[in-house]
Amino acid sequence: TVSTQVSFLENKGFLRRRPVANTFIYEVSISEKEYRGSTLNNIVERYYNNSFASVVSQFLEDEKLDIEELKEIIAQIEGGK
Repeated sequence: TVSTQVSFLENKGFLRRRPVANTFIYEVSISEKEYRGSTLNNIVERYYNNSFASVVSQFLEDEKLDIEELKEIIAQIEGGK
């Protein structure tokens, strides 16, 4: 049910609720950016032995990332972005 799903999300920390009169108002407690970051960290930890370099290598091997895109990433890193 919807109530079960909402409870699940609340227990996992994605939602928080606050009582208002005879009901609750639910609000997100984690931003999309935080969620993406934590999900990516979990994937890198589980499948790439905590190595983001291995992830980049995988993208290069699978031709999902080309050299120009890699150069852009390096420029961002060097620029402190």
